[in-house]
Amino acid sequence: MTTKTKPVSVSPGGKAGPYIMTPVQYVEQIHEFLTQQGIRFNIDHGRYKTQGVPEFTVFNITRDCTHEQLDEIKSFLDSVNFMWEFGKE
Repeated sequence: MTTKTKPVSVSPGGKAGPYIMTPVQYVEQIHEFLTQQGIRFNIDHGRYKTQGVPEFTVFNITRDCTHEQLDEIKSFLDSVNFMWEFGKE
């Protein structure tokens, strides 16, 4: 089976606000970063598994997050190079 990769990123969301879907191995680092930056969020404490996708969870960023804070999140995720690996069993 071929493995494909894609960077973990922050989605601007819609009515619910921005969110980060991430493989569970990155949860601690993302939690620490958001907390240190004073960015408010809730963690969907469920762990989800779908065929061909690693186990993941979701950080829901509050809607009062500023554009500057979203840019900080994007810069952080780009700098640490967290990746999704699809198709890996």
